[in-house]
Amino acid sequence: MSALALALHLALAAPGPGLPAGLAPRLDAGPFQGREIAASSLGVLAGDALVLGGAYATLQLFANGTIRPSADNFRSFAYGLGVAALLVPPLTATLLARWFRAEPAAGALWKAALLAVAGQGVALAAGYYTSPNFWVIPAVQVLAVTAGTTVGLHWGHLPRAAPAPDARHELADPPSPATAADRRLCPDPALASAG
Repeated sequence: MSALALALHLALAAPGPGLPAGLAPRLDAGPFQGREIAASSLGVLAGDALVLGGAYATLQLFANGTIRPSADNFRSFAYGLGVAALLVPPLTATLLARWFRAEPAAGALWKAALLAVAGQGVALAAGYYTSPNFWVIPAVQVLAVTAGTTVGLHWGHLPRAAPAPDARHELADPPSPATAADRRLCPDPALASAG
């Protein structure tokens, strides 16, 4: 009797085959993964480089006389620079972080982009309030935009996998009238269920 109890105990303690791939729970890795933070930080700095490069190229066009240096043109340039400074670094950070994100991720690209733009706004406000110490902007920018991006990529719920259909709950096709008539006429019940 002890051998049977031991075999039963070992059988119950052994790990099972696990859940099928479609039913296994998918867990979000969560925000603040190393590769996401690194990619987002590089995206912020690349976006800053794009904005500064575009501003320098536009000023050279003003200096060369390609664009007439008028008040209207300078105003348009200032508005364009402000919009680019607000949108380009967060979007480059979001795209790079999305490319290197930890899977599975429950969030969405639009959530990450909106939170990154909010972080960029925080960085620009910090630069405004600490001026002329503009070195504060990149430091706050990397922290705020990176945090917004990684939280946005993982903020949400993963869709649940559809459970496998259970054979007990499936509705059987109703038998055709000819098959039902054959089963009534068959004297052996075993043969009737096999048909």
